[in-house]
Amino acid sequence: MKEVVSSCILPQSHRTSSLRTIANMLDNGGVCGIPTDTVYALAASCKHPEAINRIYSIKERPSEKPICICISNLDQLRVINPPFSPLLWNFMDLVYPGGISCIVQKGEWLKKLGVGPAYETVGTNDSIMIRVPDHTVTAHLTDMTGPLAITSANPSGESDSTHHDMVITRLSDKLDAVLCDGYSNELVGSTVVNCTKINEGIIKILREGCVPTTKIMQLFERAKNTPGFCRSTIIDVLEPNDMYWSPAGRSQETGTTWNDLTISIMRWKVETEETTAEVNTFQDYSPNQTQEASTGLIGKCHKILLHSPPGSRMGRPK
Repeated sequence: MKEVVSSCILPQSHRTSSLRTIANMLDNGGVCGIPTDTVYALAASCKHPEAINRIYSIKERPSEKPICICISNLDQLRVINPPFSPLLWNFMDLVYPGGISCIVQKGEWLKKLGVGPAYETVGTNDSIMIRVPDHTVTAHLTDMTGPLAITSANPSGESDSTHHDMVITRLSDKLDAVLCDGYSNELVGSTVVNCTKINEGIIKILREGCVPTTKIMQLFERAKNTPGFCRSTIIDVLEPNDMYWSPAGRSQETGTTWNDLTISIMRWKVETEETTAEVNTFQDYSPNQTQEASTGLIGKCHKILLHSPPGSRMGRPK
């Protein structure tokens, strides 16, 4: 541990005991400087909205600028099953963990995630920005603490902190601790992507950071063109005569029939723009039905969905 500067302690990130120290401090309402996969950040626990308000004072950050949340991995979201569309899940699978921040619609799912006490303090009235850093130290720390509210560790309007010494020099007199990890991985912060209209096929780059816009758009095209992993029972919409394949067999080119599959055909009615849906069983394919027979049934449907157990993968034959 480094020499103490004022009342701010300076543990080294390579020690497990240091992470426990920082985690305990955050759990008790402290504000700490921490490393991320981009630049250094100020962090406060979502259990303590008053600590998040301290961040605004420490940075002299304008109150109208929202603060994002940081989690360790996407599995934390999957467990609570927020009402994200398959396209949004696909996109997040491609960009997380990494130096990208996705803005999504707020909802009650945030309270299940552990953001409850800080629900009104983080994000805006209707949206929240999520960070999943590609950084071992940050991931371990957030595993210990639960969701953190974070923002760059610099006085508002000044350059980002790319070494713990910069955080110490500029802010240590206002912080409880700085987790020292040397130089940051990047010279700038994350790229911020507004995904609130992703279901309309639209994303917007609000700030280009360490990940260039061209890369983001390439990933978005991949997300649109690659079927994702099933997050609930519903995986994708099929139009009449569309055909899908499942890992229970092989692709059409390899001669697979659907004899070994049991796939439910669903009729789907969209109720709201938030993808709430009313789903009714329409027809089950039994294992002894061939691909040709199945095609006939599909052709009779107005719109259908395939569903499979969570974790299985389905996609269009190439």
